[in-house]
Amino acid sequence: IKDCDPQHMLGLLRTRVEDDTVDITMSSYIHETYEIFKDSCPKRAPKTPLPPGTFLSRGIPGTEGEVDPLAFPLYSKAVGCLLWMMRMARPDICCAVHMLCKMMSGPTQEAWDAAMHVIAYLEATKHMGVKMTKTDTKIPELSSWYDASNKADQGSKGRTIGGFIIKLGNSPIEWKSGNLTHASQSAQHSEYQAMAMCSKATRWIMNLLGDIGLKSWVSMPIPVLGDNNAAISLAKNDILTAGNRFYTPDLHFCKEMHEQGLMCYRKVKSEDNISDSMTKMVTTQIHQRHVLMINGYEQQPPIPGPPPVGGASSTSSSRRSRMGG
Repeated sequence: IKDCDPQHMLGLLRTRVEDDTVDITMSSYIHETYEIFKDSCPKRAPKTPLPPGTFLSRGIPGTEGEVDPLAFPLYSKAVGCLLWMMRMARPDICCAVHMLCKMMSGPTQEAWDAAMHVIAYLEATKHMGVKMTKTDTKIPELSSWYDASNKADQGSKGRTIGGFIIKLGNSPIEWKSGNLTHASQSAQHSEYQAMAMCSKATRWIMNLLGDIGLKSWVSMPIPVLGDNNAAISLAKNDILTAGNRFYTPDLHFCKEMHEQGLMCYRKVKSEDNISDSMTKMVTTQIHQRHVLMINGYEQQPPIPGPPPVGGASSTSSSRRSRMGG
C-alpha cells in the first residue's frame, strides 16, 4: 500500500482554484507524452486538435491497397496516451481521438502525422483540463448537447460520426464521439441517431445521480439540445413517412423519454451547439469559440426555454406501433 497525494493521481492534478472551483488537468502527463514524441511533432503550436476539415478513414475495404501494420510501431502507444487524456480531462480532442482509433489496425502516414498534431496541440494547451464550478442556483441543471456529421465514412460501411456532451451546471461530466449505429440516409436520420445515443447516456447519468443520493439534482424534463428541427419533431410526434419508416426501434428511445416527461428536446442555434466539435474538425474560429465552453472554463450558451404548453406531442398509439417505437 502506497500513501499517495489525492490531488495528483493517475496523471490527473486536482486543484482548488477558488472555494467554488476545481480544475482537473493533466499537464505533467501531457508533457511527458510530448517528450516521447516531440521529434515527430510539428514545431509550430497548432490551434486546433486537427487541421480543420481533416477526415481519417480506412477507405473502402479491399480498395485501400497493402497496409503495413508495423510501419508505425509507436502509433498504438501514442493513441493509447491520447485516449487516456481524452477520457479523463480533455473532451475537446474527443472527435480527433475517435478518428485516430479507426486507423489503429493499419496506421498510415496521414494518421501518424495527425496523432503528432494532436500531441502538439495538447502540449500547447496543457494547462487546460475540465473546470468544475459550483452553480449560482441551489440545484445544478443537467443538460445534454448532441450533434451528427453528414459525411459518410465508406471505411465504416457508410456510417457518419455522432457525438454528445453532458453537463451538470456548466461542468462537463460525460462526452463521446463515435460512429453511429446505421448508415445514414439523411441529415434527419443522422441527427436522430445521435439524439438516441445522447438520450441513453443522459438516462444513465440520471440513474447514477439517483443511486448516489443526488436524485434532487435531476430536475425533469432534462433539456436535450440539438440543431436539427426534423429530428426534434420526430422525437415529439408520431410522424410516419417514406423517409423514416425504416428507422429501427432502438432509435425511438428518445420518443419514449419525451412521452414519459423525462427529457425535453429543444432546438439550439447551430453556432451555439457546443457538441459540433464532437463530430467533425471545425474551423479555427468555431473551435476557439467553443473549446472553453466545452471544457467548462466559460459559460455555455443559454439553454432555450421549453416549447409552449399544449404544443404538438406524441398521441397516436397506432402510428407509434407502425413505426416500431
